[in-house]
Amino acid sequence: VADRVHLLAGEPQFDRGGGVARQLPSDRAALVLVGVEQAAGCLAWHERAGVNLRLGRVVQALDHLADGIRVRLDGGEVLRADRVLVGIGAEVDVAWLAGSGLHLEDGIACDRHGRALGAGHVFAAGDIARWATADGGPGRRIEHWNSAQEQARCIASTLLDPGHPQAPSAVPMVWSDQHGRTIQVLGAVDPGVEPRLVEDGDRLLALWDDGGRVVGAVSLGWPRGALAARRAIASGAAVTAVLDTVAPKETAR
Repeated sequence: VADRVHLLAGEPQFDRGGGVARQLPSDRAALVLVGVEQAAGCLAWHERAGVNLRLGRVVQALDHLADGIRVRLDGGEVLRADRVLVGIGAEVDVAWLAGSGLHLEDGIACDRHGRALGAGHVFAAGDIARWATADGGPGRRIEHWNSAQEQARCIASTLLDPGHPQAPSAVPMVWSDQHGRTIQVLGAVDPGVEPRLVEDGDRLLALWDDGGRVVGAVSLGWPRGALAARRAIASGAAVTAVLDTVAPKETAR
C-alpha cells in the first residue's frame, strides 16, 4: 500500500496511516445540499481521518516521474503521489438515439413503469433513464446501482405480466460511507430550497417538504434519522412525524 496517495476526487478507501490529499472543485464539496456550516463539519471528518483537503483548486498537470507522479495545482503548489485517482463524473449521451422517436431530455424520458415515451415497446433503466413520478411528474435520473436494480425488477415484472405494470416501491436513495459514518440522500432533494435541519451532536438530518409532507432528506452520520425519513417519504407523513421520532425539541430548526 502506498504511503502517500493524492486523491483528486471520488470516494477513497485508504490506509489511514498514510497521507491522503483530496482535491475538490468547491469549498463546499458535495455537501452543499445541507448548507455551508454543516458541510464544514463533514469536511472535518476527512481532516480528522488524515485527509489533506485542497478545496476550490484546479489540477493543471499530472507528470509521470521515475518515482511516482507529480501533481501541479493552480497557484504553483506541487504534490507528489504514488497513485492518482481522477473522478470526472459522467454526462448523458443520447445523441445516438436522435430520430428514434424517443423523448430525449436529460436522458430517456419514461413513464412510471420504465416504458420510454414515444415508443411503447422500449424500456429504459439505469443512469440514462428518467422515470416519471407516481403523481405524473417528469421525475429525474438517479445515478445509483440501487435505483437501476429496482427499475430492472419493475421492467421484468411488467414484461412478464403486462396487464399489471410495476412501478418502484422503494424510496430513491444513494449513500456513501465516509470514515465510519454514512451519508444518505433520500427522495427528492432540492438544492435551491432551504431544508429543515435537525442536529444531535455531530449528527445531522436535513428534511425537505412539500406542503408539510416529507419528500426528501439527507442524513449525515445518523442511520436512525435516515430510517425515519425514509419511512415518512414512503408514507407521505408530515415533517412533524419525523421530528417527533428523532429530534430533541431544542435541536430542530
